[in-house]
Amino acid sequence: MQPSNKKLLALAICLVSSSFTFASEQSDSKGLWDDSKWNAHIRSLYFSRDFKSSHYDGQSKRMAWGLGLSSIFESGFTQGTVGFGVDIWGLQGYKLDGGKGHAAASMDVTTVGDSGHSAKDWSQWGGAVKARFSNTTIKYGNQFVNLPVLTTDSSRLLPESVTGTLLTSKEIKNLEINAGHFTALSSPHSTGHDNTGYPTAYFVGMKQLDLIGGTYNFTNDFSTSLYYAWNKDIANRAYGNLNYTYPFANKQSVGLDFNMYYTDYDKKYVRRTSEGAIDKSINNTTWSLAAKYSIEAHAFILAYQQVKGGWYGHGFDYGSGYGTNDGGSTIWLANSYESDFNNKDEK
Repeated sequence: MQPSNKKLLALAICLVSSSFTFASEQSDSKGLWDDSKWNAHIRSLYFSRDFKSSHYDGQSKRMAWGLGLSSIFESGFTQGTVGFGVDIWGLQGYKLDGGKGHAAASMDVTTVGDSGHSAKDWSQWGGAVKARFSNTTIKYGNQFVNLPVLTTDSSRLLPESVTGTLLTSKEIKNLEINAGHFTALSSPHSTGHDNTGYPTAYFVGMKQLDLIGGTYNFTNDFSTSLYYAWNKDIANRAYGNLNYTYPFANKQSVGLDFNMYYTDYDKKYVRRTSEGAIDKSINNTTWSLAAKYSIEAHAFILAYQQVKGGWYGHGFDYGSGYGTNDGGSTIWLANSYESDFNNKDEK
């Protein structure tokens, strides 16, 4: 069942009217400009994939090289009981190399048109308005999100963004609560914020994603998180986390990080990604446990990950374009730096 906007609004009112247990962020506001910040980034990415030695029957090689420029301005909030602000950002991409025979939108490096050619340059801009009362902030517009059930990816040439509303409340000490309603996801190589998706079965597009959840810090070293997301016609997903760090002398610590997802895939999404062979929803449970020893700037990690359930190679499905359109980094698991360990029944 999809939560209504009225329910999310009621939740926001409850959060705002809850008892305040510590200083208000809004009361400490220095103003729209004094609390503002601006970040600029320059990134170059070369990406090459060679399929000649595999059974892949498409392109024998995919290659792209690009230059990405990002500029992000975040204002502070006006002073007063309720503060207002605005975020504005712009992205610019340039193709440095990669012709028609090697171009592929799936690499998320350059924009590729219907002709199969990579665009020489492309750009995108966006913005959001925001308001803050006490320790509760609500933001509407094009934004970057970092939550376990919706994380926009920034690992390619340019970052992803989503369009919608996000409420963040810290009215209760040590507790952060998030609630959101989103209607579109823009890929790293997109030039707009529409949600047309792609024409093939694997590209279903984000129709509507609603989420709620939060994180509670029992101590500075022990925290827990719970989140739930309703991704219309794609999946309903729950997430849980326990994280504990034991610090000791000489800048050393030992940490344990447990993550778990439970996903109930919609039959419409299953049919689209299996060419109609399956006509029912499929559940998936994926969890991981990681132990980390840290000494100063170094860390050594030992982890185990288990995937249970799925179909035709799909297990824990996530990401943009090819996946469940919930953001290209929505996989808060131990996972891997080299490859995802998220296929059906993989461990």
